[in-house]
Amino acid sequence: MDTTVHAQWGGDQTTYGLEYLRVMKKYITNPYVKHRLLIDCAMETIDYGKDFKNIDDFWKPFAEYATDDSVVIAAYGKKVAAMKQTRPGMKAKDFSFEDAQGNQHRLSELRGKVVYIDVWATWCGPCKREIPYLAKRVEEYKGNDKVMFISISVDENREAWLKMIGNDKPQWAQYHVSEDQNEALSDAYGITAIPRFMVIKADGTIGDSDAFRPSDTDFHKKLDLFL
Repeated sequence: MDTTVHAQWGGDQTTYGLEYLRVMKKYITNPYVKHRLLIDCAMETIDYGKDFKNIDDFWKPFAEYATDDSVVIAAYGKKVAAMKQTRPGMKAKDFSFEDAQGNQHRLSELRGKVVYIDVWATWCGPCKREIPYLAKRVEEYKGNDKVMFISISVDENREAWLKMIGNDKPQWAQYHVSEDQNEALSDAYGITAIPRFMVIKADGTIGDSDAFRPSDTDFHKKLDLFL
């Protein structure tokens, strides 16, 4: 999702999603059209929304209406479950990743510092557009031992990741997840699109599981709240 869409949507999209459902119930009878619109409704409400007061206000009526569409329910049921388990203040689910040398690491090893996480891939245009901004933020917080920045690549092609970081030589920690590790990370945090940014507090609890981007003009103001 590009920055313009991210800015346009965001926020609690419950009212939008419920109105979308109301119109569908009134006018849609064709099963195929219903399926396609259910996907669109879920995407625009759940993927593009954040900071929901109560995601079940949307999900329960949505799931009831989509009860015969197991594909849609399966696709978004996991994300909704993850959203409930990654609210601010909740214990961050641990997950593993590896460095360029193949050494394994875990999120829990980073306890004691605020961790700003960038989930990205070399093939993702919006991800790469954030990299110069992230590099700038890393430089701005250089010497601040209260925070660390890490990037986690979800590339299936590990060599493409190694080549890019070898050429660019980013000045912050770079990690990669295998297919199984990516699945665990995505399921735990409801990641269905990248780039995705997260803030984990020093005590290992969630600060923001769908956080502000490096290009956010209020980046310092938002991150400093967790330091």
